[in-house]
Amino acid sequence: GLEANSRYLAVCATEGGAVTQALGFSTSGIDVKLGGDATKDSISVTVTPAVTEQVRCAVLPAGTAATAAAVLDGSSQSAADGGARQMKALEAEDVKFSGLTPATDYVAHCATAGGVLSPALGFATSGFVGGLAEAAPATRDTCAVQVTVKIGEMVRCMAAAQGAAVADAAEVMGSEAAPAAVQGG
Repeated sequence: GLEANSRYLAVCATEGGAVTQALGFSTSGIDVKLGGDATKDSISVTVTPAVTEQVRCAVLPAGTAATAAAVLDGSSQSAADGGARQMKALEAEDVKFSGLTPATDYVAHCATAGGVLSPALGFATSGFVGGLAEAAPATRDTCAVQVTVKIGEMVRCMAAAQGAAVADAAEVMGSEAAPAAVQGG
């Protein structure tokens, strides 16, 4: 079975070798995912509680420990507080955070009035969001990536073998294997 209060990825494959894009989920009773709205100093997260109750979310510097009680009462040393709100069971709602420091690693946590803390959702205030483009699915030797850029900087994407170390920005920007960089913003 799965461990309680943990984040997982679900991936499906066909007998012929096709694999779906990974879908993230949690077993905490409250699910938190990155929303579609990101800039260099703000982010939105999509929150889906398992039951109808009061929910509060906070953004903390990466590496900061959180408890449900601290997130709920606002004493979690948060960089941004999403405020408390009544949420309905299994209905997703976006919570926006602003005033964040650009190019900084953060974690988002949400907690329910019942004392359930979501697993940490790590993110960086990079100013763009991306994913595989639905209109151009991956083939045996190509893929298309759709990136929404909210900042005026050069952006370049590259693919790496599954299990390989994730490249840092300097490696991606300097890669000969990556297509030409494009101006965002």
